[in-house]
Order: sequence, then C-alpha cells, then structure tokens
Amino acid sequence: LPFERGTLWDVRGVTFKGCLFRNTAGNVFPIGNKGLGIYSIDATYNIDQFCTNNTNPCTVPIKSEFKGFDHGVYVDNTNPLRVVSITNTNFYENYSNSTYFNNVNTPVFTDNYINTPANIACGLYLNNCKYYNVKNNTFLQDNTQPNRSDVGIYVNNSQAGSHQIYRNNFGNFVVGIGAMHNNS
Repeated sequence: LPFERGTLWDVRGVTFKGCLFRNTAGNVFPIGNKGLGIYSIDATYNIDQFCTNNTNPCTVPIKSEFKGFDHGVYVDNTNPLRVVSITNTNFYENYSNSTYFNNVNTPVFTDNYINTPANIACGLYLNNCKYYNVKNNTFLQDNTQPNRSDVGIYVNNSQAGSHQIYRNNFGNFVVGIGAMHNNS
C-alpha cells in the first residue's frame, strides 16, 4: 500500500475536486502506519468540491473526502508563501490530525466537516502558521472513550498578525480550540 495517496513537492496550481482518499485496509495497519491522504512540501494547491451541474452556487456538489489515515492532509513547508486551501471537504476517522499545516502563511480552511475518533485525533493543527482563515467548519468527536484528551483545533506559535478562527462548531471535544506558545 502506498504511504501517501497523493504527494506534492514544490508544485503549483493543482486542484483536487470531488476526490475520495480512503484507507480501506481497516485495522490491518496500526495507528501510526495508516499513511497520509495528501503529503506536500512547498506546494500550492486547492482541495474543494466538484459541482456536477456547473451552477453558482453549486446545487449538486460532490465533496472531497479523507478517511482512515493517520493524517488526512499533511502540509510541511520551508517556504511559508506556498498556500494551501481546503474548502467543502469531509474528514472521517483520521487518527492523528485530519489536517496539519506547518509553516504556512494565509492557509484557508473553510466549510469543512471533520469527524475524529476519540482520544486520538485533532481536527486541525496549525503549527507556526500566520494569517490563517478558519471559518464555517464543523468539528465533531466520538465521545465514547473515558479519560479523553482531544482538541478540535490546535494553534501553536502563530506570532503577531491577523489570524482568524470564527463561526466554527465543536461537538464532544474536551477542548474546542487550544492555543500554545506565542499567538496573538
């Protein structure tokens, strides 16, 4: 099985529309070896829904989906100006982070649905990111496990800037938004 279903290194302009990324191996591989939906380094790309009827607004969408991975989308940049946008996408049962952004300026994460397994996952992790726009997302958590320590969104070390997290819904998390280190 491939460790990543999509790998992007130093590319620009790719758009994924209505794509399904699924790890269907079930429990064959333990957590930590379930792979990544998309892994990127210094890439600029978009993930969005596909509109089957070509109208604006879209009335018949097919949303992109990431299911059953350690990380649904893993963005690791050395150049923070390489922007990734994830919109109208569903994330199910990703065991570490549904989406992880590292060192990205102006990432967009809007209108997504995130459902994480209990006591393991984070819906969105923003590490050393600035000027992000995180809005209109739904973060749900399986709350059947005792002694949980799960978080909807982690924000680490954003520094000063106009960072925005608003109009998001959180259900069954111990912490909705957890901020660590220097964020303003």
